[in-house]
Amino acid sequence: MTAILQKIIECGFAIAFESTEEYADDEESPHTLSMYMLYSYASEVPNPTIYPIFKTLILQACQHPDELYRKAGLKVLGHVCDSDGLLDCIKDDIEELTDLLVAGLVDQNQAVREGAAIVVGQFSDNVVPEFLELSGKVLPCLFQMLQKYVEQATTS
Repeated sequence: MTAILQKIIECGFAIAFESTEEYADDEESPHTLSMYMLYSYASEVPNPTIYPIFKTLILQACQHPDELYRKAGLKVLGHVCDSDGLLDCIKDDIEELTDLLVAGLVDQNQAVREGAAIVVGQFSDNVVPEFLELSGKVLPCLFQMLQKYVEQATTS
């Protein structure tokens, strides 16, 4: 059964990795539907079974050379971090996943940085107090990111 779940989740991730430009105005794009599907599996399959699959794929995606993969990996992480999803497992791995977010916040690609910032907000809402206790790692990166945006806005 785990092998079948692995294949299904891999397919959901593969769709999430695709560009969303073609479907920018479509609320039911393949990308959005894959996120719903992934969330359903994260919330309905017991965490000890599904979390290792999600964690492995998220870590692989966030280390991928393609920015679409890195952005999607972060987006999936944020999407499944609530109490109905994989919250307890995420809390158990909060140090490692916070380091992943920090890497996303300083990524060379703007879309990845913005995606990581959104996940920081989702973690701040859901993964408490564990994530808030690690604010010393995250806040400097957020401030650095904001400073770059301010500099771009004032020079343009």
